[in-house]
Amino acid sequence: MAGSIRLALAFTLSLVLAGCYETDHEVFGPKNAAIVPGLAGDYVGDNEEYIVAPIRHTPDYSLRDPKYPDAGSLRFRAIALGGGLYLMQLQQNPNKPNIYWHIIFRVDRASNGHITQIVQLEPKTDAVAALARQFGLTLERPAGGSPDDPEVIEGQNETMAAFIRGLKGVPVDSETVLRRKD
Repeated sequence: MAGSIRLALAFTLSLVLAGCYETDHEVFGPKNAAIVPGLAGDYVGDNEEYIVAPIRHTPDYSLRDPKYPDAGSLRFRAIALGGGLYLMQLQQNPNKPNIYWHIIFRVDRASNGHITQIVQLEPKTDAVAALARQFGLTLERPAGGSPDDPEVIEGQNETMAAFIRGLKGVPVDSETVLRRKD
């Protein structure tokens, strides 16, 4: 039962996090992690709500949906990209520990430094494809999958890391805003 609830939570996240990229291993380790001051909190969008909390004794965060309290939480690591932009390296399914999603997000702050919202950025598809070609990487959707499934990145780890960091400069096609609730 708990496994199916976790899968429902991961599925719910996949609906919101359409502009993400998947790898079959952790690209950014704990030494690459950024602690984002004030990130912990409750965020709401048009059809979703997520609670973010730091995981004690690690540089990682947990992410959970209060609609699925029995599902537990998913784990992610924030990687600073500069200019208020971050990468979320999300371990999307605890039952598949070697699958990671990479999502670019922006942290918006009030003049007092308090986070007002986080904004998931979906880069323009053609610009992402051009950037992948520059790095000699392959981006493919899994066979038989949905058009909303993450594109799988294949290539050398250092090259994948540079490509993912380079996504910060790609024009944005759409944004998903999650406003701070607390």
